Amino acid sequence: MCGIVGIYNPYGLPYDFKDKKLLKNMTLSLHNRGPDEKGVLYSETAYLGHSRLSIVDIETGQQPMYSKEYQIAVTFNGEIFNYIELREELKKKNYKFHTTCDTETLIYLYHEHGHDMLHKLNGQFAFAIVDFNKNRIFLARDRMGIRPLFYTFIKDTLLFSSCIKTILLHPLVAAVFNYKAYHQLINIWTTYGDVTFFKDIYSLTPGEYLEYSKNEMTKKIYWDLSFNEPENLSLDEWKEKIKNALSDATSLRLRADVPVNAYLSGGLDSSITLKLIQNMHKGNLESFSVGFKDQAYDETSYQQLMSDYTKIKNNSIMITSESIGDIFEDIVYHAEQPVYRTAPAPLYYLAKMVKDKGYKVVITGEGADEVAWGYDIFKETYIRYNMAKNPDNPKLLSEMSSLYPYLKQFDKKYRDMLTGFYKRSVIGIDPDSLLFSHTVRMSNGKNVLNFVSPDIKSELSGYNIEDDVIPSLPKDFSRWTILQKTQYLEMKTLLSGYLLSTQGDRMSMAHGVEGRYPFLDYNVVEMFAHVPDNFKLNYMNEKYILKEAFKDILPEAIISRNKYPYRAPEAVSLMTKKVLNQYLNEEVINRQNFFCWKYVSRLIDKLQKNINQNVEISFNDNFTYVNIVGTTMFLSFMDNKYQTFSYQDKQFDIKELEL
Repeated sequence: MCGIVGIYNPYGLPYDFKDKKLLKNMTLSLHNRGPDEKGVLYSETAYLGHSRLSIVDIETGQQPMYSKEYQIAVTFNGEIFNYIELREELKKKNYKFHTTCDTETLIYLYHEHGHDMLHKLNGQFAFAIVDFNKNRIFLARDRMGIRPLFYTFIKDTLLFSSCIKTILLHPLVAAVFNYKAYHQLINIWTTYGDVTFFKDIYSLTPGEYLEYSKNEMTKKIYWDLSFNEPENLSLDEWKEKIKNALSDATSLRLRADVPVNAYLSGGLDSSITLKLIQNMHKGNLESFSVGFKDQAYDETSYQQLMSDYTKIKNNSIMITSESIGDIFEDIVYHAEQPVYRTAPAPLYYLAKMVKDKGYKVVITGEGADEVAWGYDIFKETYIRYNMAKNPDNPKLLSEMSSLYPYLKQFDKKYRDMLTGFYKRSVIGIDPDSLLFSHTVRMSNGKNVLNFVSPDIKSELSGYNIEDDVIPSLPKDFSRWTILQKTQYLEMKTLLSGYLLSTQGDRMSMAHGVEGRYPFLDYNVVEMFAHVPDNFKLNYMNEKYILKEAFKDILPEAIISRNKYPYRAPEAVSLMTKKVLNQYLNEEVINRQNFFCWKYVSRLIDKLQKNINQNVEISFNDNFTYVNIVGTTMFLSFMDNKYQTFSYQDKQFDIKELEL
């Protein structure tokens, strides 16, 4: 895992882009992603930088890597897990290897196959390959969007990096707020497609590549999730396939020249991966967990259960509301966008604990809820879809009781309120409409519009989220089942845009820790797409096939426990003197002119009263308040062009290569 940066112009770099000191500083700005080594490469058409987190071939895997024989250079962030098999294929074609790292494999694979190489890669990656013979650059990102890659053009010159703040270091790049991104955020809780919160700075989307040469720039999706007819296999046959596929994916992700450990939440997914790792792991294995002082969020008992069951040492950190508030600025800084939830903060602390223990790599259960249908949205959509067809179906009303058992307020009164809400949520909406599964989410987020200033409300009025999402959907999307549509939208929005980025990559790489995700191996994802719907959500029993496949190797209490989504204390965590004095005060709010102080102050008063009287804070108030805090912090960072740290005066050994 690393951080990459580059500048490329096929006509030759203009004078304004030939500042070697600037390239070094841009590379140094990626230090948290790659604290072990730094390297830069200079040529007439390309400047490349690399900040390395050394995991594979520590001795000879330095980057940027250049092949004099083939006139190809690469700067690469990530891991190619099947690089050993690919090396053997390439050796049979007379390629000579000088290292044992996966980076060199990319060079030869590109020389042999061009952009078709991407179909051979099993990994999590973002890379740039400069082909000096053909005078072009090739950027690519992994299928699931686990690793980030951002870019912008200034006339004919391409700038790219793992971090937006690195691109902003260039004096010709402006930090301009992108209102389209905010509109997307309040509708689908994340940005969509290539949109970022910085106007004219784009994200390469999951499963996409970009090629750029003289007079030509091509972007293309090389992989996308699809659903075909389910395979007609028995439950036992599916169980065996799933066990084998996840075992293979986990085994690949244990490849490293440093220790590999695991995150343990106490839920089904992380318990599966921990047990799989234990079955094939050589040497000492440790797990890492977060606990919460507030019992409404705490899963410590299940973490201890798995630790006792596996006899694996579990390291845990206790999170309080105060500790979340203490570092929320850091969360927004590393996320490089407004943050509307506090859930990334405990994971920031978790990665720090891993780093402080001297480790660099962890395996997690992320992705299982998307591929095996574990999230509430699958149950919600099932109920709403069938309610739209038959609103008074008594079976649906009884199934409502399986939703949200983890909430304090889930009693008969709350259930009756929820039934009424879902009935209203389908009035006037075609259940077969393309975005049906996410209409409740889109409705909830818009509460924030009641707090923005008139100028911002005017800016946001011209956007329609359907115009962003619907044109990008697959041609056969309308033929999929309602829950298949739900999965596709969830993976294209919340998974890649939030869970793997704000809550995943940005928090772990803030401390130079690499997360690996067996459930997001593309072979596993594609296999689950063929599993019949009722094997994934079985009469409101989420992730049914996973429970069945692994019930023989896990404690019954883990298999049978209610689904417990990962959450953290929200508004209460940010109702601090620091936040209120530094960000949510009348002077700052009026100067930024994004939110309306009259309404913000009323919300603050309401929340303080609720907290003092121990009254439960509603979802809308939590979402709105955290959004206001996160957006205000983000705007403050933008005022300084998102630069709060300077590396110019720090002493680092930077390897330089000039072509």
